[in-house]
Amino acid sequence: VTLNIDTYFYGLCFATLRAIAAARAGSADRVDPARLDDALHARLFAPLPLGFLCPAPLRRDAYGAAFEAHVAQLVGDLNREAAEACGVGAPGLGGDDAVRECVRFLVSHWRRIMTPDKYANVRPPSPLLSVEAFQNKMEKDTKNRREEAEQKKLGAFASIRRGAVQS
Repeated sequence: VTLNIDTYFYGLCFATLRAIAAARAGSADRVDPARLDDALHARLFAPLPLGFLCPAPLRRDAYGAAFEAHVAQLVGDLNREAAEACGVGAPGLGGDDAVRECVRFLVSHWRRIMTPDKYANVRPPSPLLSVEAFQNKMEKDTKNRREEAEQKKLGAFASIRRGAVQS
């Protein structure tokens, strides 16, 4: 995964976590990322500490309570700092339990998106219109459909208001 490009695309950054928590809490977000200085903007769109980015003590926690508390604290701080930098009120994130629920969802989202076979068996380009080219295209399309389905789950999760009754 290309850090700060794919992590944003796949929703694996602090900006996405913050946006999902605010949406689920029903909070209006008036923060304009374009108004943030470079350092704060970089922190807001930084990848979540997953995989090799996760500090060793939190990795031993297996993305459990200590990890959730760490990430919830970071996103809460970023939420306040970004709002202050824009001169607006910080959107509510729904409280610690709600943010931790969002963290858990993003960890499971990451595990579904970043499967061990994601970049396995990448083949060199085949001759145009060959059988191999069609096979490669079908394999790539299958992976893309799976990733698109996971992205839709991310949007669906974000649209559920915390505490709302689900049918």
